[in-house]
Amino acid sequence: MKNYLSFLILIFFTVSLFSQENMEDSSIQITNKFISDDGFIEAIILSSDLNDTNFDSWLAKYIEETHSRLLKENSEKKLRASACGNLDFENGNFTGWTCQTGKNNGYPAGNWTGSAPVANRHTIETGGTDPYGGFPKVAPGGGTYSVRLGNNGTGAQAERLIFSFIVGPEDTNFIYKYAVVFEDPGHPENEQPYFELQILNSQNQIISCGQQHYTAASNIPGFINAGGMVWYKPWTTVGIRLANYVGQPVTVIVTNADCSRSGHFGYGYVDFICPHDLVAQANTFCENDSSATLQVPNISPGATYLWSTGETTSTININPQNFNDSVIQCYVTPPDVPVGCGFWYTFPIKILHIDPHFSFTTSCLNAEFYDSTLINYGNVTYWNWNFGDGNTASIQNPTHAFPATGTYNVTLTSGTPQCQNSITYPLTVTDFDLNISKIDVTCFEYTDGQATAIINGGTAPFSFQWSNGQNTQSISNLSVGTYSVTVSDNNG
Repeated sequence: MKNYLSFLILIFFTVSLFSQENMEDSSIQITNKFISDDGFIEAIILSSDLNDTNFDSWLAKYIEETHSRLLKENSEKKLRASACGNLDFENGNFTGWTCQTGKNNGYPAGNWTGSAPVANRHTIETGGTDPYGGFPKVAPGGGTYSVRLGNNGTGAQAERLIFSFIVGPEDTNFIYKYAVVFEDPGHPENEQPYFELQILNSQNQIISCGQQHYTAASNIPGFINAGGMVWYKPWTTVGIRLANYVGQPVTVIVTNADCSRSGHFGYGYVDFICPHDLVAQANTFCENDSSATLQVPNISPGATYLWSTGETTSTININPQNFNDSVIQCYVTPPDVPVGCGFWYTFPIKILHIDPHFSFTTSCLNAEFYDSTLINYGNVTYWNWNFGDGNTASIQNPTHAFPATGTYNVTLTSGTPQCQNSITYPLTVTDFDLNISKIDVTCFEYTDGQATAIINGGTAPFSFQWSNGQNTQSISNLSVGTYSVTVSDNNG
């Protein structure tokens, strides 16, 4: 017992001494072990007790470690933690995100710990409406999932989400959405519930349009009273441009906290819309289309619009022939956001050129057809054959038997269900009539019979094959019996 007690005292003394000499570095530790999943990096937080004085140094260390790991992965393995990996939560989980809980002892919250989501504090929302604001829990115009950070419980709880990625050329234009619900107990500002979203560059500086901070109060523009001391801000959309950060790591940090006196709640919702969702599917038009309508989805109700063509409505009409192989853009400015915090919605314009062709082979009245249509985008998926004799087909390479000798105008209409072009070729098929002229034997036992194949039509030369082995048009020296002949013309 004495040795055991001495051992405990020794350990306590050692830890205390370490903490005094290395307070800033030991308040919280980040392991060298990172979770890597499809290029995403998630720091594992080992220990906690983070106070206000070293908050910034801890966060800087976290970001430095994460960015270093991301850049190494990107360089060595040619992998990139894309903003669209799961920034928008469309995996239906928190893959790629570091989820923490803490305590609000006064702004900013601290005592951060953990890395995995905590039930009812980091919540994936799939539907329904907020009980106070009545707005959708899933961001309108977003995806299938959004996240709620915090809850309507109390206890000076704080929650945080962190996500880092390297900006690629396709990640330069995306938007985030947020909504906030909190009580306003009228405490001093640093003790109130608050919600904060920050997007930081590799130097830990806030990127333009990359910060939202709300501290509970009854006079904040855009907030609505839900009754009593509860105030809410419905979904707000903000655009952000990262063109200046291509190839660099950035970090998203979302923080929510109750009041520091433990008696009043605050929570927020957040969602991101990835760049590929801000580009319309290529608008493909036919060569004869002279009018088309482009419409920006209602991603941000109440927004204003400015098109690259000059219009200022959410819907415009264009002549697509004037914009072939180009892009039309619309700059969308959501309501209640600073100037320049909008986003671009992009419409690629393509004119579909279809060059129909086909070839064929014939045998008597039969023909085989071979499509060789050329198309500049996608694949040919539509065929309509008109054989010129009242019959049609809708497969790529049909065969057809014509009713009689003659020349038929065969038309192929090909392309896509949306756009087609046609071409017509004349096709001639020939057949012939075959009759037999015969001279019977003069006497039953004689061999003086004769037979001649009489041909009307067809294409010379002809070949003959009689059942007795002869191969001329006329055969003689025949005895009583039955004879047959097969005749082929030059077309087979």
